[in-house]
Amino acid sequence: MKKTIIGLSAIVALTGSVIAAENTGLSVHTRSAHFLTDAKGMALYTFDKDELNMSNCKGGCLDKWPRLSGAEGKQVAYRKHPLYYFFKDTKAGQTNGDHKKGVWHLAYPAKGFKQSKQVHLSSKKKSQSYLTDVKGMALYTFDKDTTGVSSCYNGCEVKWPVYQSNLATLPKGIKAKDLGTITRKNGAMQTTYKGKPLYYFFKDSKPKQTNGDWAKGVWHLVEIAK
Repeated sequence: MKKTIIGLSAIVALTGSVIAAENTGLSVHTRSAHFLTDAKGMALYTFDKDELNMSNCKGGCLDKWPRLSGAEGKQVAYRKHPLYYFFKDTKAGQTNGDHKKGVWHLAYPAKGFKQSKQVHLSSKKKSQSYLTDVKGMALYTFDKDTTGVSSCYNGCEVKWPVYQSNLATLPKGIKAKDLGTITRKNGAMQTTYKGKPLYYFFKDSKPKQTNGDWAKGVWHLVEIAK
């Protein structure tokens, strides 16, 4: 009898497809986590409209969102993402800038974070809500994607299986207009949130794990404002 051997990559890809096919909607989970601060405990933020290692906050924007500066006055970045303060945070521990206009967010650290001279962790944890499938498996976006277009194929897709659902169930706070579907190069469908394709991470083996957050500085949990 002829034997068929399926490689690990194929198994992972098939697993991702099966997970996606079984889903009927989305959910929102919450975790308690420290966020990034400067040495004095002032909260630090990232800006969705920035590019990797490039700030797009200029002119009047900087009046409200001053840069965290390091050596020679250069802006400090965390995993290629420029860091900012918010002008209405007047003392340590305040987080008034979180979710401003849907594009400013507190910076939460990746697993294994090590503080530097400029970047520390908050003394207290904050509740952070993020998007998951109905089973509680975390979903992610990829910085190298563009609106309605996935850049994750081949080996990338093995580690980051695509998420697809008929979205029969939506959690409170998630608007149907923010969700969509794209067709991938191989004809498979993929769900999007605010235009960004959604993925799983192959090292998340059970609900509530968030091992893919900040991976290589370009993969992120989908944070949801309360």
